[in-house]
Amino acid sequence: MIDVMEAKVGDCCYFLLRNERKIKFGTIVRVIRRESCVAVTEVIDSKYHVVWQENAAWEEKELKGQKWKEPHNYHRDIPEVPHEKSPNEGKRTVHNRTKRKNSTKRTKKTNKSVR
Repeated sequence: MIDVMEAKVGDCCYFLLRNERKIKFGTIVRVIRRESCVAVTEVIDSKYHVVWQENAAWEEKELKGQKWKEPHNYHRDIPEVPHEKSPNEGKRTVHNRTKRKNSTKRTKKTNKSVR
C-alpha cells in the first residue's frame, strides 16, 4: 500500500476500482492528505479517479488477489496545505448589478400616406 504522506505528484502507482477486477496503472495528479487518498489519471484510458490509499500500491504484486476496500469516512487532523484551502465563499471582484434598459422609445406613425 502507498502512504499518502510520502506520495508526490507525478509518481506512478497501481490501484483498484470498485466494480473492476483488473488492476489499473496511473499517474498521481493530486495528493489529498487530509482524506488519505490520491487523485490518479489512468495511463491507458486517461480517466480520472480518486483512490483511497488502501486501494493503491507502488507495485502490482501487492494488489494481486486483493479486493477493493471501502474507504473510511474520517479526516486526518493535519494542518491544511495551501492548495487544499476552502473556496473563497463566492466572493468575486465583479459586482452583480442589474443591467440598464435602453431608454429608446419608438413612436408609431399616425399618418398613412398613399403614393
